[in-house]
Amino acid sequence: MTTFHARPGQVACGYPIGILCAEWHIPFIPGDLNNASTFDFPVRYLSVPGVQGAAVLAGSDSSFGGRLVEGARQLEREGVRAITGNCGSMARSQLAVSSSDSVAAFTS
Repeated sequence: MTTFHARPGQVACGYPIGILCAEWHIPFIPGDLNNASTFDFPVRYLSVPGVQGAAVLAGSDSSFGGRLVEGARQLEREGVRAITGNCGSMARSQLAVSSSDSVAAFTS
């Protein structure tokens, strides 16, 4: 028998993958990480406030690393088993994100 536990602040469960999302205002077609139909399993998207996609790409905002860490901690509290990001340039924060929680994190 499986036992289920809720964590404080958790509003759903069953998401094996959590995706940290920079703020983009573009369409995401099927096959893109940010289109839920890409996956045949549920994913938990988390928009990280203040992390603008253009700033992540340009590497022009050093504050987004801490915001991504906070987002990763939130996803971990919600029960995801692995975390990724929706922009390869988030790799600049790989060490900070992966060392901030106990679930696997791969930001690129």
